[in-house]
Amino acid sequence: MAGLQNCSLTTLDIKVVSNKGDEKVRSFGLGATAKERVMVEKNHLLLSNNGSQTIKLSVSIVEAERRKQPKKPLYKFFTLENKSAKSISLIRPNVMNPNLSPFQRAQ
Repeated sequence: MAGLQNCSLTTLDIKVVSNKGDEKVRSFGLGATAKERVMVEKNHLLLSNNGSQTIKLSVSIVEAERRKQPKKPLYKFFTLENKSAKSISLIRPNVMNPNLSPFQRAQ
């Protein structure tokens, strides 16, 4: 990750190119006095000044923040069994009038 700050009043063209050639991975313009963080991965960063004025640029290398993997939901499986001769009303979200019929098993 590269932190870029354009310290001039001219727009700068930023390109991330693949290290396997000049294949462009992504690009954007960094406006006057703008700040941006750019993911560089194992590619190369190419800075291009298309104007005639000198551009001042501050560059800092920042270690990429690793995204935390979302926790997988924990599921518990169980069986409901009605051994009586009467229906049992159940409360289940998004299910209309669920019942456990007499002598029935449900998973």
